[in-house]
Amino acid sequence: MGKKTLSDVPCPVCKGPVTGVIVEEDSILNAKRVPVIVPAKCRKGHAVILFVDRAFVIRDVEAAGDAEQKKSALDKAQSWMDSF
Repeated sequence: MGKKTLSDVPCPVCKGPVTGVIVEEDSILNAKRVPVIVPAKCRKGHAVILFVDRAFVIRDVEAAGDAEQKKSALDKAQSWMDSF
C-alpha cells in the first residue's frame, strides 16, 4: 500500500497548525490497537501525539512531554560520591 497525508489539526500548545503528517497506510490498517499513536510536530516545533483511527481520522491530539537530562552521568556519580 501507499502513504496517506493526515488532515490538519490545531496544536494543543500554541493553536498553530499541525500539517503535512504522512503515515504508511499499512501501519494504520494493520495495527493491533486503535487508535494508533502517531508522533508529529507543529510548525513552531511543539511535539504532539496524534491518535488516528483506521479511517485515517485524527480522534485526538495531545502535547508530548519533553525529556531533558539536567545532569550528565559523571555529575550524578560525583554527587553520589560526595555523600560519603
